[in-house]
Amino acid sequence: MADPNSIAVSMNAEVYPNPTDGKITVQFNSTTDKQFNISLTDYEGRLIFEKAGVAVSGENKLEFDLAALARGVYFVKVISDDELNVFV
Repeated sequence: MADPNSIAVSMNAEVYPNPTDGKITVQFNSTTDKQFNISLTDYEGRLIFEKAGVAVSGENKLEFDLAALARGVYFVKVISDDELNVFV
């Protein structure tokens, strides 16, 4: 597995706004069309949701509505082939 610092740079992934009062945007760049997986887990590691898809070459932006979730700490994981980013 590659160095996490180089992974973050290659994807240029972002999750915003943080903190949020409802909707978040997950944005990342991809150098090619490839599979991705985005997951949201709570502080105890329970999976809240997961979304898989195919990223397009260039900028990819997805929005998620978290308004129904209790206030707290959540982790967003963005995985694309050999690239990984985790956000709190």
